[in-house]
Amino acid sequence: MTNHVHLLVTPAHEDTLARVFKSLNLRYVRHINARENRTGTIWEGRHRAALIDSDAYFLTCLRYIELNPMRAGIVADPGEYPWSSYAWHGDGIHDELITDHPLYLSLGPRDADRQRVYRDMVRSALPDDLVKSIRSATHAGTPLGDNRFAARVSRASTARKDARPRLVHPEPSR
Repeated sequence: MTNHVHLLVTPAHEDTLARVFKSLNLRYVRHINARENRTGTIWEGRHRAALIDSDAYFLTCLRYIELNPMRAGIVADPGEYPWSSYAWHGDGIHDELITDHPLYLSLGPRDADRQRVYRDMVRSALPDDLVKSIRSATHAGTPLGDNRFAARVSRASTARKDARPRLVHPEPSR
């Protein structure tokens, strides 16, 4: 998009995304600052993310992302947008940056079958309430899934926070 990027990723390890974004930020900012002869940050704010229940929402979020240029009025067909993964998922144009998710692979036994099924899925518009739910979860950083998924994420998050030692500030001396 002209002012933001959508990524749908399945990290291999708990800290993978943090490391990727730190590296991306350092390298990209250095590159842009050198090219433009400037200093300082270039991002407006922290990245926004939502954990998703892959089984229920992966393909929906993929459709949301790949239809975004159409919703924004940039293109009439998702295959027209040059920086979209739709060219691979829907049209079969190879992209070495994409690793197929098991749920995408489950759409059919062969590439052509998966692409046909996916094109049909993309043709059916996402309901407005679902688009709002995806945006809301992403902006708020809340899980996207049913109540059981949200509770599971909350328990994992709470357990992780409790495991970290608390920093104790000493009383100032008088």
